[in-house]
Amino acid sequence: MIPAPAPRLAEVDLLDRLVTLVDAASTGEGWFQPHRLVMVETDRSDPSVVLLGQRALPEGVHPLDHLLGFRAPDQWLALGAVCFGWAAPSTTADVRHGTTSECPSAHPERRRVRVVTLVDRTGNACATAALDDGTVTDEPPQGAVVDALRRCLGVPTPPPPTTTAELFAVMWLQRLLSAPRGISWAEAAQGHPASAWLRSLGRRPGVDDLTTAGRALADTLDWRTLRTSVVRQSETTLVAPELAAWMDDGMFARWVLANYPPLPALLEALEVILAPAFLGRVKRTLEGWALKSGAG
Repeated sequence: MIPAPAPRLAEVDLLDRLVTLVDAASTGEGWFQPHRLVMVETDRSDPSVVLLGQRALPEGVHPLDHLLGFRAPDQWLALGAVCFGWAAPSTTADVRHGTTSECPSAHPERRRVRVVTLVDRTGNACATAALDDGTVTDEPPQGAVVDALRRCLGVPTPPPPTTTAELFAVMWLQRLLSAPRGISWAEAAQGHPASAWLRSLGRRPGVDDLTTAGRALADTLDWRTLRTSVVRQSETTLVAPELAAWMDDGMFARWVLANYPPLPALLEALEVILAPAFLGRVKRTLEGWALKSGAG
């Protein structure tokens, strides 16, 4: 345990100082360390002092393995993680095979990175990323780890980044990638979740109904409704029901979307296999759902 003065942990500058303290304590340990969890709590014998506790995880265990579904004790003021890994320039995804052409650890410009993140019970979040070349960046943390830290402390995550229309669209585009060459528009439309939804209502979707049906499905199954439906299911391919109940709508949306390639990457892959006229119809349909297609 490392004592640290604690006027009010809710102050962002104090949280930032704690991140700096944890990072400084990690500088002499090398760049190939196991991940760690960080807990901040009030010293029961002296409420004017906070205590920093760190727990090293077993080799190969990611913080998310411990954070998902966890609820921090009430006396914990903040929770964080120290993660070690590789950082590299963005790589191109081969979405047709669900792989990337290069992972960060194989990239010729890769650097080792140490990322320290802390979140407090007011929802404030601070992070620092240090590279082995001496570069240090302090940017607002984002991603699954900071989302999980917030949920562990019972504070909300940022709202969903987009509507469920994008989720249903990437599901559809991924199916188009694996569809036989030369399929008709009617066959393509059947692959969108809105078609199955209409059939479940006893309606037979028409060839030209996809734009309207897609909008209606997204309005009916927004992120809150979709997450609630997952919680009530015993079997689902999106998220385990108990985990969906622990998440909020924002984390749930980002978690589910992360299971699919991004929409621009899917469109780029489709440009190789679809006829221009067919691709144009796909893009106009996406625009009808208020999704950017890159058309024009």
